[in-house]
Amino acid sequence: MKILATLLTKGNYYLKYFCWMTMKFNKLYPEHSIDVITLDEYLNSDQSQYNVLIYNTFANDKHRYKFDRKLTSACDDKFKQFTGFKILFDNHDDGAKDGFERLADCTIPRIKANPDYRVIEKFNVIMTIPFVAYPIYCEPQNERNCQILCSMRTEGMPPTRQAVKDRIKQFNPLTDKLSPRLHAERLCRTLINIVPTGNGSSSRTHTDTLSAGALLLAEEGIENIKLLPNIDLIENEHFVTFNLDSITNKLETLLNDRKEIDRIRENGHRAFIEGYNMINTSNQLFKYLYANT
Repeated sequence: MKILATLLTKGNYYLKYFCWMTMKFNKLYPEHSIDVITLDEYLNSDQSQYNVLIYNTFANDKHRYKFDRKLTSACDDKFKQFTGFKILFDNHDDGAKDGFERLADCTIPRIKANPDYRVIEKFNVIMTIPFVAYPIYCEPQNERNCQILCSMRTEGMPPTRQAVKDRIKQFNPLTDKLSPRLHAERLCRTLINIVPTGNGSSSRTHTDTLSAGALLLAEEGIENIKLLPNIDLIENEHFVTFNLDSITNKLETLLNDRKEIDRIRENGHRAFIEGYNMINTSNQLFKYLYANT
């Protein structure tokens, strides 16, 4: 079995996880290795030598600047001509939206980044991909000297973010912005990280919080998103949700019960280790391909 994966870019946070995962896959299954190329390279490639094609493009064809209509249209035409086994790789920021709506075919098997559980069956999702967690976010410390963290961008984001910051001032959270390395070090020493939703249905901060061993206190709605490919997270076991009306009560309740904070954040971290594991994801993909091609 020869597999070709064509990606918009290799640097996107979802796509980087996929690229790193393919390295694990190729070591585990060298006779069925995945060749990864970009869309530009795809146009000049010979796809006829492959049995499987995993196809990714920019997910939002309504984006005025980022969607390259000319390139994508040419690649779509070539994708339609492929006679082997096709898989779409949909990395739309909104887990409920169809990143390949223009193809008008939800029956093609799909890898989807952080999908909404309610559309997994509709879009024929056969595997999910999370945001990448860089190693500096995967070094949780026993010492937790940062009680509450809420460091986030508010410019160009939903107004809920600023509203959350205003509501929690009484708890004296740390809200300053640091360099990525210093931010990661601080997150790995944080008890509770407050994560309001951004412009997508999930963000890298959700994954980073779990990997750093902090308690993920996330805005309601995240319970509908599959954040990790190899495990299903459970509310109040692996994370806690809030809305603007409940956030102060949620914080007061948690801060009065350190054992409960530690239970949930440690559960979340253990779930991250299992659910993020690239070997598990590689095995999942291989088993699907072996059974269906």
